[in-house]
Amino acid sequence: MKVQLSLSAKSLPNVAGMFKGTSDPYAVVKISSPGKEPKELGRTEVVKNTLAPRWVHPFIFDHKLGTPTFLSIAVYDKIAKSSDKAMGSAMFDVDSVLGSKGNVKGKRMKGGGTMICKILKHQGMGDFNLQLRAIKLTNVEGALGLGLAGKSDPFFEVLSQSKGAWDVIYRSKHVKSNLSPVWPEAKMDLALLCGGNLNKPIKIMIYDFESKGDHVLMG
Repeated sequence: MKVQLSLSAKSLPNVAGMFKGTSDPYAVVKISSPGKEPKELGRTEVVKNTLAPRWVHPFIFDHKLGTPTFLSIAVYDKIAKSSDKAMGSAMFDVDSVLGSKGNVKGKRMKGGGTMICKILKHQGMGDFNLQLRAIKLTNVEGALGLGLAGKSDPFFEVLSQSKGAWDVIYRSKHVKSNLSPVWPEAKMDLALLCGGNLNKPIKIMIYDFESKGDHVLMG
């Protein structure tokens, strides 16, 4: 069967260095089974300036229940013009995660922090295409949101409700200095978005992008 993996982390160590702000973490995922060399499944996006990232990039792979399959997840701080720094690592047994409450399992990482791994059955329902625009957003750029530093750079997140919590499914790119943005069409996996329930509510949040990662809610 096909399964889908999503990742988040909390309490990561800050390895950015003194006076260099907060780390910009991303995760590298490798899959392995006994007698086989580990294979890289892929990498998440970089989330800037946070020690509690919620990555939106999903990983979809084949898994047979009862077959020992392990996920090795390593987190790095993305550093411009230099080598990325390791922040921590953890290994998960796929069947163990699938058998956990809510199909979610957290584990302390070597190096510090906690990795949270969620694995669901991938239902292959197709894609959901979404085209969004906004008109006359409130400018929250600059001190007190007075717009003294120019116009906001809006982006949006699409969230899906799961067991009382809201999970980020998609994060758009930001549109620079525009209070009436038109974002490129977004494509989302319907299985990730609603799990087969087309009546399931979704939430859309709009933020002003900040390069340091402390994005400001716009609506």
